[in-house]
Amino acid sequence: MNAIETITKRVTAFPSFEAMLTAQGSYRPSFYIKGKSAADKRMIIRLADAYDIAQELRGDERRAYRGDFA
Repeated sequence: MNAIETITKRVTAFPSFEAMLTAQGSYRPSFYIKGKSAADKRMIIRLADAYDIAQELRGDERRAYRGDFA
């Protein structure tokens, strides 16, 4: 299993990265890092970035919402 699949299963309720990418309707994931460990922050940021790149490659306009990344 690749790292993005592992992270997806660890920090979301989705069974796979593909399931998150192809979620119905206008769904886009929301990610928050406040209060998370440094390791969890790195994982969440990596997943949000991977989601954005994959959606762009698919021609989908949806992007991950980054709630408190500033």
